[in-house]
Amino acid sequence: MFKENVRKLLSELRSDIIRSALFTYLQYKVVFKYVWYSEVSIILNFVFWISIIILPIVLYSGITTKAAAMYVPGCFVYFVLSSMMWVGAGLLRHGVREGVLYFYWECGLRMRNLAIGYIFRELVTAVLAYIVLIVFMYAYTGVLLLPELDPLLVPLFLLTLFASAYLVFALTQLLYTKVKMPTGWVNIVQFVLVIGTVAPPRVFGPQGFLAVINPGTVPATILRYLTGFREWSYLDLVVISVLHLIAVMTIALFLFRCLERELKRQIPELLI
Repeated sequence: MFKENVRKLLSELRSDIIRSALFTYLQYKVVFKYVWYSEVSIILNFVFWISIIILPIVLYSGITTKAAAMYVPGCFVYFVLSSMMWVGAGLLRHGVREGVLYFYWECGLRMRNLAIGYIFRELVTAVLAYIVLIVFMYAYTGVLLLPELDPLLVPLFLLTLFASAYLVFALTQLLYTKVKMPTGWVNIVQFVLVIGTVAPPRVFGPQGFLAVINPGTVPATILRYLTGFREWSYLDLVVISVLHLIAVMTIALFLFRCLERELKRQIPELLI
């Protein structure tokens, strides 16, 4: 009875984005018994991870302010993208088990729209975690990592971060569905995101420019620029960001198209 009512409600909503956001909430609230303290645990996990891995680098680098501006913004971007990887894999894994995969496909939802709801949810968690991290870093190092509110770079940061999360979500799900990638392999792909995301490209020497291939490099570089660590000139950063946005969104939409075609083919098989 509940599923019938939800199916009717979702079918009546005209906007795919609204339907996707509503389904995201219902899935976590009803299917996975999602509760508010899950967000708190994610935030604490993020701060703990930063404290263990990044804080020693910042404290013992000898250039605390510069080191903090260098590493912490990249950790924020890494947190968002790695979270989207786990959400992408977990959605299919649990969706198949709980039978909701066919349910939301029948309601007319598409992965590309469903991803938007998840990205916004993860961004809210990430921003809360970043605020906690700013307070934490200020208490221990005296460095206040508040980014500048540049009228051009801030929108570019949000757009490139969204596009990168969109791409990572699509890529992870396609690997999980098409290649039958074991969930443990998510960790391997996840660690690849460290290059050019947590640390700036030039840390890796002359070959550092290759990190631009990484979807998290550009948004992390923009956030580092806004917090005071400036690797590229303003003009270069704007041009590269626009090109990155176009390329990443094009690839992401192509991957989503492949994913939806593959899921449509596999859904009867997956639910057996």
